[in-house]
Amino acid sequence: MMYVTFDDIRQVSVVAKNEMKKFIRGKRLLIYVAIAALFFALTVIVPYLLLDPGEDFKMAVLGFSIASVSMLAAIAAILFASGVIASEFEERTALILFTRPIKKTAIFLGKIIGCLVFEIVVLAGVYLVLILMTYIIVDGGVPILELLTSLGFAIMYLMAASSVAILLSSVVKKASTSAIIAFFLLFFITGAVTGLLQVFTDIEPWFMFDYVAELMITCVPDFGMTSTINNLESILVSTAWIIVSLILGWIAFIRREF
Repeated sequence: MMYVTFDDIRQVSVVAKNEMKKFIRGKRLLIYVAIAALFFALTVIVPYLLLDPGEDFKMAVLGFSIASVSMLAAIAAILFASGVIASEFEERTALILFTRPIKKTAIFLGKIIGCLVFEIVVLAGVYLVLILMTYIIVDGGVPILELLTSLGFAIMYLMAASSVAILLSSVVKKASTSAIIAFFLLFFITGAVTGLLQVFTDIEPWFMFDYVAELMITCVPDFGMTSTINNLESILVSTAWIIVSLILGWIAFIRREF
């Protein structure tokens, strides 16, 4: 009979805190900050300084930056989630955890919660920077509610992409291999499948986990873009990807041996 005790919850929280501390102290966070800074410099700051900053241009630049934030969400999944499980086996640190009086499920949940919470905080920081730049560029006309809604859709995409990356991390032997597979999956394979379905068939790729990413920009009407995607449907599909991927990852983790 499976049951949850207060000590199980405490163990999950301890593992989650340690996972977040590891991310904070590691080089991956610095790499991500550098990539995000370069991203905003190339998509917003440089065009704003070098080109004619008309009103239409300002909104186009900001719209492009939000449309491309999905790339930063995918990079977060690759940097943080793709190695969250595989690294424990590759570096043999899981051997230490498995000898402690702690359930494998508590270890898995703690690592996943720590990873996802950390990624969400990082992505919220990206949107905070975006809001500040929007305030400066468009002279205080910041669509706060719409940008917060965009953040919500971005978090859904981030969690779906991270859950798929965690599943990969649970089955492959090396963190680097998991990261490479996650990179091609998030940046090439999903886009190729979506593009092929839209171009050569009448099938709308509503079942793809990255489909919700389009809503990140279309929910901000000031950018002049609309979408035919059903918001609730996209959220439910992303939720399904998250749940199924994490369950499969958990099964692979508890059955995994050295």
